[in-house]
Amino acid sequence: FNNNEILNVRIISDFRNFIKKKFQDEYQPAIFETILFDTIAVRRELKIKARGNYRRNTCSFPPITLNFLKKQAIFEQIQEFGKIKLVGNCRSGELYDQYLIQEYYVYKMYNILSPFSYRVRILRVEYIDTSGKKKPRDNFAFLIEPTDQMAQRLNSKEYDRKGVPNNDVDRASSTIMGLFQLMIGNTDWSIPGLHNMKLIRVADANYPYPIAIPYDFDYSGIIDAQYAEPHEILPIESVTERFYMGTCREMDEYVEAFKFFHEKRSQIEALFADSPYLVKGGKNKPLNYIDGFYRLIDSKASVNSFIIRNCKH
Repeated sequence: FNNNEILNVRIISDFRNFIKKKFQDEYQPAIFETILFDTIAVRRELKIKARGNYRRNTCSFPPITLNFLKKQAIFEQIQEFGKIKLVGNCRSGELYDQYLIQEYYVYKMYNILSPFSYRVRILRVEYIDTSGKKKPRDNFAFLIEPTDQMAQRLNSKEYDRKGVPNNDVDRASSTIMGLFQLMIGNTDWSIPGLHNMKLIRVADANYPYPIAIPYDFDYSGIIDAQYAEPHEILPIESVTERFYMGTCREMDEYVEAFKFFHEKRSQIEALFADSPYLVKGGKNKPLNYIDGFYRLIDSKASVNSFIIRNCKH
């Protein structure tokens, strides 16, 4: 996850059976192949299964949990991985390639804004179907850092407890997190419900409260996937409409946070503008959406109507 270069891998399995049984929480055998450090050929047996409640329903090819057998580890760098999430193309076609890459950059956006974030690694995956019924697929994908590895990196432990109130998590980091969700137009999350959210407890006296870490951003307005719809209880009709779900803060806290977002703007925009994987439209649409966020926080009237009026007490 320290490397931003694309990693080419091959996954070999019975993908006809995988798709047929995507709603069953069952693993099936597979082979994972790649070249590490340009010289080391890795071929590993593993188990795979479909994951993700929403994406299993909406995607013809759902995300995958890769479950490596640790006893087969051939050297130290591989040994730390057991289960790891792979996000692949929801459906075939360039449009879904663009969605996938945009979501990868949304994770990178939050890496810029907060150290308390999941790292990701972009892949090019060749899926080989052993049943002979499915044509080989060659698509972009990305890996999400396992929660236990993320927690270890941050000198913390996962705090797997539902019902934690919004005001009972770390104040500064949750302020940034809530504004980030507004920035990308994401309403598909909840701290008390642990919906697309993990909590960690950091072994540091400076962080006496749990820290909330978001994930899964494909329902965000910045991506505007064809299948994405806001929850029916929300007063918006499209995911591209922003609706603030963060916790209420004092105005001076918002002002300080807005300043921080401005300091990071050039780095965030460069993710999309300089991407070798996005087409022109795949760059411009997110950049325009990001610009809309900055225009919002620079307008006192918009801050009042979008943030102050809707924040959670």
